[in-house]
This record gives sequence, structure tokens and C-alpha cells, in this order.
Amino acid sequence: MAKNRKKEQMNPFYLLPPKPDVCQECAVKHRPHEPHDKGSLYYQMHFKAEHGRWPTWEDAMAHCKERVKKMWRRELTQIIKNKIIHKQLGVDGWQEIYADAPSEEDIKKEMADEN
Repeated sequence: MAKNRKKEQMNPFYLLPPKPDVCQECAVKHRPHEPHDKGSLYYQMHFKAEHGRWPTWEDAMAHCKERVKKMWRRELTQIIKNKIIHKQLGVDGWQEIYADAPSEEDIKKEMADEN
């Protein structure tokens, strides 16, 4: 039995060019030998418009030398492993990255106070 899948449809849009002092691919300031910022909204939309798919870290590193790619793969793998461990332990991994972010308990309390 075929599943009904909603086809992704994007309306036409225009991206304003990035500022001249940032990378023209991802709109983030980084050194030329470093990967593009895969998390940059500009990079994601620009890449999707050009290639018809969302970018991966491999895409963001495509212009890098092999030793830089190897280092980034190692670091990204470690980040993923840490997030999996945190998830298994019930720890919110984003709390480490965004130390100022409210805890899940604070959010629940705030929502309860609003009701």
C-alpha cells in the first residue's frame, strides 16, 4: 500500500547577497580553508536553490583539504556520540552548547504559570 507523501514545494524567493566581508557561499565569517557553516540559513537556502537538496557537512567541507575534512569528521562524530549519550542519559545536550538556554523544567514551569 503506497503511503501518501506530501511533495515539498518551495515558492520562488530571492536571497539578498551577503555582506562583502563574509563568505559569499554561507554568509558567515570564516577562513577560506574552513568549511562553510552548514547551519547558516543563507547557506542552506542558497545550496537548496542551486542543487535541489539540503546541504550536508560533506557539502560544506567539499572545498577543504583532506586533512581539514578528516579533523572536522572526527569532531562532528564526537559531537554526535556525545548527543546520543546525553539523550540516553536523559540529559539535554543543547544545554552544553547554549548554556544560557532555559532548562526543560523552567520551560514547563513557565508554561504552567501562563495557564
